[in-house]
Amino acid sequence: MAPGSQERRPLTCPRDVTGRIYASHMVRSRELVCAHCGRTFTAPYKPGPPPKYCSPAHRQRAHEQRHRSDDADALRRAAEQIQAYQASVRRLETENRRLREALREAEAEAVRLYRELHPLPPGSVDYSRPGIHIVGLEADAAPPAKRGWPRPRGR
Repeated sequence: MAPGSQERRPLTCPRDVTGRIYASHMVRSRELVCAHCGRTFTAPYKPGPPPKYCSPAHRQRAHEQRHRSDDADALRRAAEQIQAYQASVRRLETENRRLREALREAEAEAVRLYRELHPLPPGSVDYSRPGIHIVGLEADAAPPAKRGWPRPRGR
């Protein structure tokens, strides 16, 4: 180095009164409370948000607990919704049954009133009922017998 020029020294950490080198991030730390277990722990100052948990294990347990409780709440809500839907279906089935019965009764009454107002002449065919019914015959009073499919033999 040339005489009279200043020496460039590498940057170093400052020295305390006793002459020891220290770094500001090594000295500065903070007391925090773990969000999982509630114990206090010491965390150094670092860039970014301060840690919430005293260890990675507690961070993982808190994550699992959050998701487990979310799943349990979702299952409980789903079960309540299913029960409500089932009750609605039962009410609707009962109402549907009553309405079908009322419809059958109304149709029967309408047919009866129509026949009363518009009688068919004797010997004519009544196509309003299943099967062939000739008006004025005794066979008209009984419905025709149902015929089923023949059953296979040998099975």
